[in-house]
Amino acid sequence: MPLHVTDFVVRGGGGTITFSNNKTLEYIFKFDVDPVSNWCGTRPNNSNSIFGIELSDPNLSTNMAGLYQTIVDDAVCDIIRWLLQCADAGGVSIPVLSTPPASPSDGDLFISTSTGYNHMLMVYNETLMKWLSMARPELTFSRNNNADNQYLKYGDTDAADSGYLIHRPATILSASVKIGSGEDTKSFEIRKNGSTTALATLTLGGAGATTVKDTALNVDLDEDDYLQFFVVGAGALVKDAVGLIEIAWRQS
Repeated sequence: MPLHVTDFVVRGGGGTITFSNNKTLEYIFKFDVDPVSNWCGTRPNNSNSIFGIELSDPNLSTNMAGLYQTIVDDAVCDIIRWLLQCADAGGVSIPVLSTPPASPSDGDLFISTSTGYNHMLMVYNETLMKWLSMARPELTFSRNNNADNQYLKYGDTDAADSGYLIHRPATILSASVKIGSGEDTKSFEIRKNGSTTALATLTLGGAGATTVKDTALNVDLDEDDYLQFFVVGAGALVKDAVGLIEIAWRQS
């Protein structure tokens, strides 16, 4: 059976697709051309027409703008290229499993039915050698006015015995800090469980710096850890600090 692409809202642009396989693939687009000013080319007779295009030539190269006097934009072209790859591979299929697949390759996917994962979509990161969630929560810690030698608040608390509760295994992937003003060489520590040991440290770079980030973190957290952001006491205070931590859920 042909694959189908349905109900795309297509606007402007243009694109050329080269079909390099011998699969028969049918595309059905529902064109929404209101307002007409968003279109390039000739408007179809019916603004909600459904067009079927069946292509089976293994070496067909065609300008999509020539089909039914419409323009298909690059985003739709990208989706069609992806569907062609899926057709070559025999269809779109993501395994549903309670444990990760063995011998994964970078970018492999599965849907986790393990307890607590609630059919979460997981992707294999070959560099980190970990199965991580496609969902990437971003946790915000902050403090109005002065901040020095104290925790940034998560929600409305800055107590040493509280923080963001990690309710399944996770990995910190990146973090950043933005201050309004103050000490431009100030350091900020990501901590857990009330410990003074830093999991990662971010330090402003001086010369008037008000931002710092690290997008190459790889710090594992266990279920029931609680996560914290601490303003180091060395140096003068800062004002209006906001720290962000990006995590992914992890399964092994």
